Amino acid sequence: MIRRVASQMAMLGLILLSMMALSGFHRSFLCIDARVQPPRAQTPATLQELPQMPRASLGTEWSSWAATGLLAAGAAALAWRSQARDDSSTTMYGGHDKRTFRGKLHAHTFGKFRLRKGKKRRIKAIKNGTFDASKVVQRGQPEPEHPWDLDNLIENPLYYAPDYFTEVLYDYWGDVNDKMREKWQEYMGVKGNQRYFKNWSPPEMNA
Repeated sequence: MIRRVASQMAMLGLILLSMMALSGFHRSFLCIDARVQPPRAQTPATLQELPQMPRASLGTEWSSWAATGLLAAGAAALAWRSQARDDSSTTMYGGHDKRTFRGKLHAHTFGKFRLRKGKKRRIKAIKNGTFDASKVVQRGQPEPEHPWDLDNLIENPLYYAPDYFTEVLYDYWGDVNDKMREKWQEYMGVKGNQRYFKNWSPPEMNA
């Protein structure tokens, strides 16, 4: 939008400059007259003392027209470049153009000041009373096991840990595992870290 307005202003300036040159407002029209003038009568002495308008030389005339031409060419180039930028297929349909949805996602600028589409639909469904939590598909749950988990690092022979550290850690994990295994139906295979249920099965399932 800004580029389009700039191109229109540049084109308007170019048109006004051309009109001024053609209408005689340019200083070259006021300072030099190339037409052959008939001989004039002698100027009275009283008029000779008055200041006369300075006449421009031929070099000054060409310099003035050169500056005017360069200004007009620059305005035309700016207008063409702005118009070409707006109408460029590479820019308009490029994969990383920030004026498109895909380009905003690539530049990480889409979700800063607006809700994601999924979250917007979720909030709208909650307000309308049509949200069903049982139909929500969980993503990334339960949390998978990673090689960098602390219990896996302790058992890794390449990782060194003092004996007092491992003893205290296993005692702590024993207490936490007992608490989490009491509510295994809520967490086991459903959500959260599954370290508490590693190499363990519920008594109800073994019966």
